[in-house]
Formats: sequence, C-alpha cells, structure tokens
Amino acid sequence: MQEKIECLFLYGGIGKEDYLKVRPMIDESNRKTVLALSGFATVLILFMLISSMSVSGVGMNKIVYAAGAIISPLMFLAALFFIKKNQKLTPILVSMAYSVYYTYGILIGAILDPTEKTVTFMVLLVLLPIIFIDRPIRVILITLVFVFIFIGFCFQNKTGGILENDLLDVLVFSTLGVSVGTFTNLRAVRGFLNLAKNTELLHEKEELLKEKEHLLEELEKVGKEDKLTGMKNRNAYELELYEIPRIMQDTLGCVYIDVNGLKRLNDDYGHSRGDEMLVYVAQKIKEYFGDEFAYRIGGDEFIVFIPDPEDMEISTKVESISADFRKRDYYISAGWSYYDRVEGHLSLQWLIEAAENRMMEKKIQFHREHPEFDRRTTSW
Repeated sequence: MQEKIECLFLYGGIGKEDYLKVRPMIDESNRKTVLALSGFATVLILFMLISSMSVSGVGMNKIVYAAGAIISPLMFLAALFFIKKNQKLTPILVSMAYSVYYTYGILIGAILDPTEKTVTFMVLLVLLPIIFIDRPIRVILITLVFVFIFIGFCFQNKTGGILENDLLDVLVFSTLGVSVGTFTNLRAVRGFLNLAKNTELLHEKEELLKEKEHLLEELEKVGKEDKLTGMKNRNAYELELYEIPRIMQDTLGCVYIDVNGLKRLNDDYGHSRGDEMLVYVAQKIKEYFGDEFAYRIGGDEFIVFIPDPEDMEISTKVESISADFRKRDYYISAGWSYYDRVEGHLSLQWLIEAAENRMMEKKIQFHREHPEFDRRTTSW
C-alpha cells in the first residue's frame, strides 16, 4: 500500500524508473507552458499597468503591476533561452511560476483590495495545477503553502461576509485545483510514458529495418562478389551482362583471360599457392582495367569489359599485364575483341565469343611452347 501511495504522489503513478524516463519530456512541456503563460501574463499585466495610469486611487496596484511587468518577461526569457539549454532546472522555473502567480493573486485579492471577493487567486488555484505537469506531492504542497498564506492575510484584512466567502471559496477551489490537477497530471504522465514506449518501439523498428537493409546489402554483396579475389563473380556477370552496352558511347572492348597452370600449382604446392596467384592476377586486372566491369567467371577465368577504348589500347594493356605476370613466373592466355558502333548492331555474344576464341588460340599456342604446363602431362 505504501509503495502504491509513493508511486502515485511521487512519480505520477508510473514508478520511479518510468518517471525518470519521461522526465525530459515533462520538463520540455513545462518549459513551453511557462513560456506561453509568462508571455500572456506580460501582455496582460502591461495592459493593466498602462490602464491604471489613468485611474486614481490605485497606487499600490501600479506597484504590483510594475513588478509583474518585470518578473513575467524575465521568466519568459529564462524559459526561452536559459532553461532550454539547462532543462534540469525546469522544476525550479515551474516552482517560481507557482510562487509568482499565487503571490500575485494573493496581493490583488487579499491585500490591495480586501473589500472585494477574491477572484484572481481562485482562478489560479484551479488553473496552475492543471497546466503544469508535476509530481502530485509537489503540486499539493505548493498549493497548501499559498492557501495558508492567503487565509492568514484574509483573517488580517477581511471581515464579515467577504471573509467567510473567501475562506469557503479557497477551500473549494484549492480542493478542486489539486484534485483535477492530480488527475490531469496522472493522465499526462501516462500519456508521455506511452509516447516514450511507442517512440522506443519505432526506434527499435528503424534499427531492425536498418539491420535488415544492411544484411540484405551484405547478402547481395556476397552473392555478387568473389570471396577470394574481391572481384565481381559469375552471378554479377550474368546479372549485369546485358546492362553493359549502356556504359559505352561509341566503342566497347572485351578481354578474356585464362590463368595457365593453376591446377598443377594447386596439386604440387597446395591451394594456398594457387590462391595467391589468383589474388595477384585479380589485383593486376583491376589495376589495368578497373574493377567496375571485371569479373571472375570461373576458377581460372576472368572477363573484362572496357567502355570506349582504342583498339591498340587493349592490345597494349594485355601485353603489359602479361609481362607483369611473367615477372612473377605466372602465365596467362588472353584474348580480346573490339566493337565500334559504326559496324552496326552490337552482339554481346559475338564480342565475348570472339575474345574467348582468341584466348583459346593463345592457350593452345602457349601449351605447344610450354608442354610442362599442359594439364595432361605428369610433370611440372
């Protein structure tokens, strides 16, 4: 029972942990409330101050209006600038708002004009607990403090029916303000908690969506990337093949490369040596031709498309890359083909087959000149 009472009056019925979770939202709501209330009060008090200038016999009222015309703008500026950067101080600002406006209501109703029924203070008793969101216990304590102050000044300055009416009104309106204020506070705090939970769920969904997108990107990357060399693989080649003509303006080159001796290197020295050769070959292909349209389409086969090259440019690059491989005692058979738009319609199949056929011719020639690399032989 005690825990439920503490939860109700200290944390708005949602528990300490949840209350601390929504505290920033409460503080920001109260800051905006102080901003609106002090702004409205500044305009109203200035109007009353100006109006009192033409009325005789309200000397003390002018002093109160003048003080209000100074304090309200200060509270407005504090809420607008200072508290916005230091939200933890918002409860202090809220307590000041209670104190300032309750004091103002007491001055007007019980000190400056004790012969009339108090209206302003009664309105504030109902209004302030409703418009601010605060711990119920603090709302009750602040209200009680100023109710007792008001009652003290009533006994000092009021008499007869006016005193009786104000005493009755202050009991009714303070009870009403505290009761309705507590109820609205509980609902507001619960609403902030629901909003916080929904926001957390939304963030979790966003994180899950981001994670899902990341996983899909990774899966797509894995599906299109050769794990060993980092080049695009055969899946990417088949998916992108018919998009390749769009990259060219006038000419398109195709280079078909086959690595010689991979099987024998794997058999005699282990797959790590074969992998080392393939990685080096891929690195050089990307270095000479770029990696956007370079693919590893088989264990020892690579194909590259070159947009808008010169025919001699392809030949020169193939000779240069072959020379680099020979320095490492690696050997390739490379064939290339060349298409120019003036020749008519582009046939990708023809372009690839022409490069592959030329590669095969080079490969046959290589094995004739280097029978030790022939897979059918039994020696290196």
